This record gives sequence, structure tokens and C-alpha cells, in this order.
Amino acid sequence: MRLSRVLGLVLVVLASGGCRSCVPVQEEPTVEGPESTTVGSGLKGHVVFTIPGGALMDVELPTKVEKTVRPGTKSAAHNVAGPDARGRVAFVTDEAPGHALKVILLDGTGERVVFARPGRTLWDNATGDYIAMAPTGGNVAILEGTSSVQTGGTGGNLLLGALEVWNVDSGKGGPIGVMAGDVGMSFFPSGERIAYVAFDSKSEAEKLPSAKEAMGKDWALRDKTPVVHLRDLATKKDEAIGIGEYPVVSADGTFVLVVDGEHKLRRIDVGTKASVMVDAPGFLGHPVGASGSLVIYHALGTKGVKPKTRPMSMGGSETLHTLKIAQFGTHEVATLAEGISIHSRASFGQPNP
Repeated sequence: MRLSRVLGLVLVVLASGGCRSCVPVQEEPTVEGPESTTVGSGLKGHVVFTIPGGALMDVELPTKVEKTVRPGTKSAAHNVAGPDARGRVAFVTDEAPGHALKVILLDGTGERVVFARPGRTLWDNATGDYIAMAPTGGNVAILEGTSSVQTGGTGGNLLLGALEVWNVDSGKGGPIGVMAGDVGMSFFPSGERIAYVAFDSKSEAEKLPSAKEAMGKDWALRDKTPVVHLRDLATKKDEAIGIGEYPVVSADGTFVLVVDGEHKLRRIDVGTKASVMVDAPGFLGHPVGASGSLVIYHALGTKGVKPKTRPMSMGGSETLHTLKIAQFGTHEVATLAEGISIHSRASFGQPNP
């Protein structure tokens, strides 16, 4: 059973949900303000995310209008991906006979099951923490039957599962012959290729460009290294492009954002495999989306803005964070949403008008 998932579910579920029930606390400056009023003003799309209590939320860009897609009172959303070009959002929830992969439209209608299987998300480790949805074509990637793998050194146990791809239109799918780490995955724009993470030998990982910089001190001590692979679903061609976790493919498919061994954000060029650091003020471990020179990510709060908390059922409280958007190479940053838990999952997509 995953401790992070247990902690995420023991939060008190208040009727109003999300940061509508958050409590202001003392000021804890993090990201330098003031925030930009123009960064991302030309970007159109939707950021969907989960909040404590299991509701699915949506922030439309560039207006930053927030709404509830699906209340957590129905059943908690374990993760989320999308939206795709048709405005569909994929998510996993605990539902008879165990867990179910489902889709729903951004307006909250059309909820239906793609598949349902025995085994619960929390207690049985039946499925991974992350899923991905192709921008077009209806494919959804999911990890099933996760189990622990030893990384050696200081890495401890990480989760590995069978990578499956299901099509939400046909309702058909299954394993694609890949074992992947439960540290994120992301489709390319066509939906025919996917970025995922494998735990490769350290000797093989060290052959990749920028390996030393991306590995960091901690990963350098491990026997196994998280490496981003690109898999062509039709030809089954598989290619390692760089070291990192939580891959997010850019909207144009030219680069992949990853988190390196120093917990910093990096950008890997798909063509050259070269990687460079990305300046994302207040970055907090997970990229969400990338388009052109813009990046969306989990982030700390902004200086001068009081952080919010949620009470936990076992006592104490959880400090909540934000989703932010920033411009590469500048310090321009703006908040898209507040009241984000460290256990929240988020995804960016651009539905057709």
C-alpha cells in the first residue's frame, strides 16, 4: 500500500471541496512577486486536476475560470489525464469490481467506463498513480499490476507496472509489452508514440547526453537509473532519450520535460537528446504541460500571498500549493490555481474549439 496515497485520502472531505474550504494561515513567502499579468495570456487550453476529496477540477486558459468537472462525492478520482481534442478527460476511480478507467467530458457529462477490473487503487496497488491521454485518437495509457523494484544505493523501492494502452472509442486495449516505472508518462501529439520511464542499468544511463548533470548525487549511487524512453505503438521501436522522471511531452512534440536527480526541471530535445535546465520559479516536483516557451507545473505559493491548509482527519494540517505557468528564460510567472495538494494530479490539454 502506498503511503502517499493513504495520506492523500485521510484528509477531511469537506462539503464545499477544494480550496473553497481552505483556511488561511501565516505568511510563508516562496516565489518572489509580483506575478506577471501577461504570461500565458495567449495560451488556450484547459488544466484539469484532482483535489483532496477526489473531485476533478478544470481551469480554462487564458481566462483562468475554474469549475468542477466531477464532484468527489460520487467516488474519488485517483488520477487524471487530458483533455484531448474532443474535450474528453480520463481518470481512474475505485468502482466495482475494484477499479475502473473512465472518461468524462469537460462539462461533466458523458461519464462512462472504459474498463473495470478487480483490485483497488489504494489498498491493492492494482494500478499506478499516473495515466496519460493522447491529444488525438482516443488512446489512454495506464500502469496495471504494480509491484516494488529495488533501485539499489539510496533509492529504496520504486513501483513498476505493465504499461497498457486502451482506446476510449473502441473500448479495446491491453499490455504493449513494456514494464514502466510509476513516475509518469506522456503521449506525443499524434497519439502514436509515448514517453515513459524505465529503470535502466547505471552503465547504460551514463551513455546518454547530459547524464552526469541529470543524474545528480543520489541517483549516481543507485544500480538502476530512471531513463525516459520513447515507444512507437505501431512499430514497437523503443529509444532512450535521457535521464529523468515524470515526462511531459510538449504540445508540438519537439521536447520532453522531466525531473532530474536533483529534483530540478529539465528539457530534453527529442532530436538531439541534449538536455538543459528550465527555470520554473517555485517548482515543486511535477511538470504538467508545455507549449512553446511556456511551462505549467506544480509550484509553491507566491510571496505576499498567505498559503492555505486543509485539516487532516488524523490531526494536523496539510499545506496546500499552487499550479503555475512560467516563461522559459525569464522570471515571469503567474498562478493558475490554488489549494493543490502534493498528492494532486494535473494535466494540460487543448480541445478543439
